[in-house]
Amino acid sequence: MNRRWKLCEPNLEAVEALSKYLGCHKAIAGAMVNRGIREPGAAERYLGPSLTDLPSPFTLKDMDKAIARIIHAIQARENILVFGDYDADGVCSTALLTEFLLEAGARVFFHVPHRTQEGYGFSPQHIRNPVLSKKIQLVITVDNGISSHEAIEEARQAGVDVIVTDHHTPSETPPPALAVIDPKLPGCPSGLDHLAGVGVAFYLCIGLRTAMREQGLWLEGKEPNLKHKCDLVALGTVADMVPLVGENRILTRAGLEIMGAAARPGVKALLDVSAVDNSTVTAHDLAFRAAPRLNAPGRVDHANKAVELLLEKSNSRARQLAWEIDALNRKRQRMSEDLYHSALSMLKTDHDLKGKRSLVMAHSGWHPGVIGIAAAKLVREFNCPVVLISMDKRTGKGSARSIPGVDLYQALQACESQLLAFGGHAQAAGLTIDDQSIETFRGMFDNQVLEKSTDRDFERVLTIDYSVDPMEIGPDFANQIESMAPFGIANPEPVFISKEVGIKQGPTVGRGHRRMVFHSGEGGAKPLQAIWFNAQNQLVPSIAGAVAYRVQWNRWKDRQTVQAVVEGIREG
Repeated sequence: MNRRWKLCEPNLEAVEALSKYLGCHKAIAGAMVNRGIREPGAAERYLGPSLTDLPSPFTLKDMDKAIARIIHAIQARENILVFGDYDADGVCSTALLTEFLLEAGARVFFHVPHRTQEGYGFSPQHIRNPVLSKKIQLVITVDNGISSHEAIEEARQAGVDVIVTDHHTPSETPPPALAVIDPKLPGCPSGLDHLAGVGVAFYLCIGLRTAMREQGLWLEGKEPNLKHKCDLVALGTVADMVPLVGENRILTRAGLEIMGAAARPGVKALLDVSAVDNSTVTAHDLAFRAAPRLNAPGRVDHANKAVELLLEKSNSRARQLAWEIDALNRKRQRMSEDLYHSALSMLKTDHDLKGKRSLVMAHSGWHPGVIGIAAAKLVREFNCPVVLISMDKRTGKGSARSIPGVDLYQALQACESQLLAFGGHAQAAGLTIDDQSIETFRGMFDNQVLEKSTDRDFERVLTIDYSVDPMEIGPDFANQIESMAPFGIANPEPVFISKEVGIKQGPTVGRGHRRMVFHSGEGGAKPLQAIWFNAQNQLVPSIAGAVAYRVQWNRWKDRQTVQAVVEGIREG
């Protein structure tokens, strides 16, 4: 995969000042300046994110109305339904709010729809069951609901109040709910647009706990410590691939700390089957190991199993559920791989798909639960927006993924005339479409991608933070890198460049991973251990003109060493 190397040029005076103030390496200060962190106060908050820095939940529009209604429901012993979503963010949101309401003394049930039998979101079919069948008097949606106008109106006519908590982009007209808590609502002053669905649900919990405390409603010793629930917030936040900045960074750092204590049986069991040591768990571990497993039940079975895992109090039962979920994930892997190769075959034979800025493909044999995974893999392969559509008779359900320069939601909004429904974010979205509209939609969507992008958006770019001598990298440097974590969207792991680097090649390990050592060739300085993943076909010179790499601690059992993870090597 060829990438254009782009070396950032941070303000050197700002780098010097920040390095001196923090007592850190200039390369670390340079990486922070590249992320917009220039002032000492901002740097301290960045390196030491604290829950005390979270803004008030009452900056969210309708928070007061939602809290008043929930407290009334608790005191009146009304039946409350938490209505969730089947992805990892929705599952974590459902578990979080259900657990908190139970601790608050509420009569609470939860419902997560079956992906293929019920579809996405709170819809009219749910008024009869579970709302009316369980005599629900208050519905609280989590990670969905902002587009459920029809269902919410039917609930209102049936005498059932609905509170929406969501983070998806709303349409021009908000749903007719008693309260709508969505930081993306026009006129919402919170500035919390980056929150995942579980983050919005967590803010509701903060506000509700505060109001109940002020009204003296907590029994002595029963007020929950919300930090202990940040493990669920971190898991859902990272899984939903929202930017790890601001509040998301604070909540994720706190959640990783809670995971380290192994307090929640379900999360500990999930990490165990994911081969992740909870004492050193990172956001990367959540994104690429734990989250895919938590998503698996909702993709190929029923997401209830994932919610049950997160709520489970028994260690033995949690381990059993985690192994069942791991088996579902292996099934999901096989299905998504088959679908990916099916899409590749289609690309080879369908000439109408070639020469475009986007890929829109439909097939009746594709499972709707795994098309999003295959779409994401195709985006990585072809570096363009991809829409995969699973057809069921005359109606298709699609999943779309994009590249950083193209806003999916805006592109789909411009194609709204050809869609039965759509929703999502800039980088990931879902849609429903009639089979007669697919060809027209394909052309309109590709035109939108062309209009809303430039040639540069389709380049593969490796962004490099700073130039550094590899012989200056040691334990202190690695510790300073770790202080910048958690890494993810909008807070990527820093990449450094070194020039004229001596390289001693080591053995190839695993599936084509090449070990090597960077050295100065002059003696004295300790060589830097390095590894280049999936590099079986790459040439490694004895002296490289330039090497781009990340710096990490390599931990194995009780040992840890500083290691460079190679991103690319250029000959002199």
